[in-house]
Amino acid sequence: MEGADPSRAWSFLVVNEGDRQHQGNQGYDDEPSRYYSWDSTVPNRDGPQEGDLCAVRDSRGLLGISQIDEITRSEGEEKTRLRCRECESTALKSRATVRPTYRCSSCKAAFDEPIEQPIEVTVYRADYGRSWVSVGGAVTAGELEADCYLSGAKQHAIRPVDPQALRQLAATRQILIAGEWWRTGGAVEALEIPGGHRRLTALARVGQGEFRRRLLERFGPVCAFTGPQPGKEPACGPRDRLRKRSTTRTRRGASAQGRSSRTV
Repeated sequence: MEGADPSRAWSFLVVNEGDRQHQGNQGYDDEPSRYYSWDSTVPNRDGPQEGDLCAVRDSRGLLGISQIDEITRSEGEEKTRLRCRECESTALKSRATVRPTYRCSSCKAAFDEPIEQPIEVTVYRADYGRSWVSVGGAVTAGELEADCYLSGAKQHAIRPVDPQALRQLAATRQILIAGEWWRTGGAVEALEIPGGHRRLTALARVGQGEFRRRLLERFGPVCAFTGPQPGKEPACGPRDRLRKRSTTRTRRGASAQGRSSRTV
């Protein structure tokens, strides 16, 4: 990708609805393995750029790493902010088992219906699905905090990350990401692969069919790399098919002779 800058990286925090404590807004449209959304009320809103690396995480740990292919901006979008009925703060927390439902962290007031304030914002969306590498929680949130962040503002959803520290941390957790991926920021160069055919002269093992049959008789349908293959019968060679047909004819003949004996 033109303009790729793997020396810059950002952390995107994905908050599941069940884990969301701050209730001053109604959340964002995210699909963690493909894109991340935020708006102009979010700190560092203009930080991420096309070509930057991004580390997508939740409250528990790292979900995956990718490169931002495109950032779209949609201006003039309406967003609803929820405010305290007493002090109009947006620092609200929702309570699932206690009533009233909402409690203000600023003035400690409790209520069921917050004030709804429509505001106009610019909505951002970063698309990065092309080069997504899933990490699956192999790196914890605590490890990211200790080793990677360039900012201590834990409350921010978007934060700058040291890409070299991120790479080293991934390596210590045996996350297999090629060196070229880190050097290019996940960019993939489109190389044209020639087509067509050409003639080759190859050596073939004498007795390969019999050798294979004996292996299957001794070990069964077992792959040297992945182990036993349940429900898989070995493919038959020409000799195996002849042997099967001969066995079937013999069984049919014995069955017919048995029926004749019973008839007599």
